Amino acid sequence: MTKILIAEDEALERSFLEAILKDAFPDSEVRSAGDGANAVELAEMWRPEVLLLDIRMPVLSGLEAAEKIRAILPQSKIAFITAYSEFSYAQQAIKLNVSDYILKPVEDDALINTVSKMVRFVEKEKEFASYFAVQRLTGGDSGHRKEQQQIMERVDNYMCNNYNLDLSLEAMADIIGISANHFSKLFKKYFGQNFIDRLTSIRIEQAKKLLLTTNKGTREIGEAVGYPSVTYFNTKFKKETGMPPAEYRRQDLRPQEDHSDT
Repeated sequence: MTKILIAEDEALERSFLEAILKDAFPDSEVRSAGDGANAVELAEMWRPEVLLLDIRMPVLSGLEAAEKIRAILPQSKIAFITAYSEFSYAQQAIKLNVSDYILKPVEDDALINTVSKMVRFVEKEKEFASYFAVQRLTGGDSGHRKEQQQIMERVDNYMCNNYNLDLSLEAMADIIGISANHFSKLFKKYFGQNFIDRLTSIRIEQAKKLLLTTNKGTREIGEAVGYPSVTYFNTKFKKETGMPPAEYRRQDLRPQEDHSDT
């Protein structure tokens, strides 16, 4: 069961959001807070895994509340609810590792889709954590080379199957139960590259396949491989391949060699 916390100072809007999420996610528990300070208090006591924070709230803004909640719950998934006019301001929250934004006026589908992604990621993390809990109980000393190799193989498999999610080195390290610094060293030792480079490589390879085997647009492909911003996806793809996605797709349309009888 995933715990979802909504922080919204407008009572009518708060009730609307709560009703939608309770109906869409019957297996989750949904609670709400009327301001940023109350959200921080609830986060500390109740420990929600998914949070929706309005940017503008009394006592503490959504940004201020998110910063405090991150210190308490570093693995929580946070999305901001924001008016379009506030969007550039909300982008300051990138450093807080925010999962997404929901623009006002909030539409049912946008709300449900955003929360669905966050809930799926939480459930994946729980599965992953469950595996490593067993691994630690049955695998002996975590310093043993064989166990380290098993852990790294499991991590890589998880990344290859969940590259579209908001993965981070810190979250993976916390799930495994080792420090981020130790995890980073182990990862580079076994794969010869750092975590973000490996993740980027996996995502771009998947993007290449989608570009050459589907008619999906660049934006849709970027989102499918873990890059919600089409601009950022184009930049990363060009850096890795030397050309933008559209050109990569076109270059595969070159005439094929004629093998017919002459």
